[in-house]
Amino acid sequence: MRRNIEMREWSACLARLRESRGLILRDAEAFHEAATSLEYIGQIITGELRNGMGRYVNDLVELASSSATCTEDNSARLFEVVREARNMAVHEGAWARHLGSRLIDTFLILEESIITKMKRIEDLMVRDPVVAEDWQMVSHVRRVLLANSFSQVPIFTGNAWRLISDAALVRFIKSSNTPPTRKEKLEIAIGEAIGEQKIKTTEAVCCAPDEDIDMLISRGIEQPVLVIEEIAGKQRLVGIVTPFDLL
Repeated sequence: MRRNIEMREWSACLARLRESRGLILRDAEAFHEAATSLEYIGQIITGELRNGMGRYVNDLVELASSSATCTEDNSARLFEVVREARNMAVHEGAWARHLGSRLIDTFLILEESIITKMKRIEDLMVRDPVVAEDWQMVSHVRRVLLANSFSQVPIFTGNAWRLISDAALVRFIKSSNTPPTRKEKLEIAIGEAIGEQKIKTTEAVCCAPDEDIDMLISRGIEQPVLVIEEIAGKQRLVGIVTPFDLL
């Protein structure tokens, strides 16, 4: 039987699963490293250090079975595939990609099971989000979007939080072949380009960390929502929630 697990522990589990899912998507050969997350989850839900992932399978299956999309039998078979794969020394080619996809399936089931336990924004938000700064060059913001596969990135400008989209950068960088050149545009400070209306931004939807998830959804979530904490009269960005996080 699982111990009484605090919400901050569930949040840590969710963050670890998301990180590991991203790892395996970037590199199928990272299977072994990503799979260690299952031991990490097992340690949290049991409160025990056991020898190997296999010692946590029953507890992990129990957690996975609380997902609306997976039965106990299906989750047990899935964990057995992952456990056996981790014990094998070498995986190559299509077989490695197959095992990676099964591991991602396992992560998604566990993520769904954990998310159903969460009620407040701070429980599932992505913490310490990447932001753009006024002084950074357009080239840097472009790299941030590309490197992280983001479609938007937040920036605090004009005393308000706003969002810069990949589409807005494209329109600015490729708007014309006349001066300034592409290189010159990439060297412009992003704050300067925004201030001169050369790059259009959108006003960010903001919420508090303790806001109810259902309330946020009822308001509509068509774009990333910034989680803002008021400290000494100043707004501090502590997290971000996207529609993708709520799927």
